Amino acid sequence: MSDLSIVVTGFVANELEVRQAGSHRVVEVTVPHTPRKFDKTLSQWVDAGDTVWLVATFWNDHADSVINHIGKGDVVTVSGSLEVESYMKRDGTPGARVKVSNPQIARVVRKPRRDGGSNDGQGDVQWGQGDAISGSGHTDTSSTPQGGTQPNGSSGPVVDAFDSNDTPF
Repeated sequence: MSDLSIVVTGFVANELEVRQAGSHRVVEVTVPHTPRKFDKTLSQWVDAGDTVWLVATFWNDHADSVINHIGKGDVVTVSGSLEVESYMKRDGTPGARVKVSNPQIARVVRKPRRDGGSNDGQGDVQWGQGDAISGSGHTDTSSTPQGGTQPNGSSGPVVDAFDSNDTPF
């Protein structure tokens, strides 16, 4: 048996909407990934392949947490098992949807720029305080990439995580 896991960091592509599936609340988070490479002749980064749209689905309480903490344009890290769902498009051609099953999501908070301007994606992303949410009922509170500053002044990641399996007292 094997498990194909994926971790992707990117921008949330669309506004989140909670929908009903029977008696369950569901929200889908879509994160696109486009491979990029540096073109030395142009001295800039260029697209180096097709965009892959990854969809992570969160249910019930996890859907509520996602909708309350994550929004369009937020930088997030999504991890889970990779699945490809095949289907027929309306025009009769085959299509595929890339899904992240048993997803976990964490919001990445950027460090403010020193010049007072907005961080428009051109600067470096810093890890900092964020919310980690799992669609499978538990949260991965393991380390995230280094670079943030903790409230006590020490360096390293800070992830404000919660787990529905944890006792709140």
